Amino acid sequence: MVCGLTLVAALLNCAQPSYVLPVPDGVREPSPPALQGHIRQVGNREIVVIPSESVGRTTQSVAVRIVENTQLFTVYGGYVSVSELAEGQAVRVWLDKPGLPEHGQAMVAAVIMLASKDPKDGWPK
Repeated sequence: MVCGLTLVAALLNCAQPSYVLPVPDGVREPSPPALQGHIRQVGNREIVVIPSESVGRTTQSVAVRIVENTQLFTVYGGYVSVSELAEGQAVRVWLDKPGLPEHGQAMVAAVIMLASKDPKDGWPK
């Protein structure tokens, strides 16, 4: 019986897709970002993003918290400091947990990826 339960648990783990965060110069394909758009506002340890598509049930601006272990880099792998974040930059955000947070819960960024530090640049084709 224990062997049967172990096999079922192993199969369930295989069936669940893993949540893969991007890394600078990474070789493994990451999970899709939770949020993609442009930075509307940069605050103290927070950015406000205008999504390019609906996030959950909203297309309105979304606040994303930046915590101590949030990684920031460009699509080409160059690291970015919080002070280099600017309005208009094209951004992709991966959250600290898969899926969107419950209504009223803050979005906490695990990874913030910029198309470029230049707000005029978009994503490479």
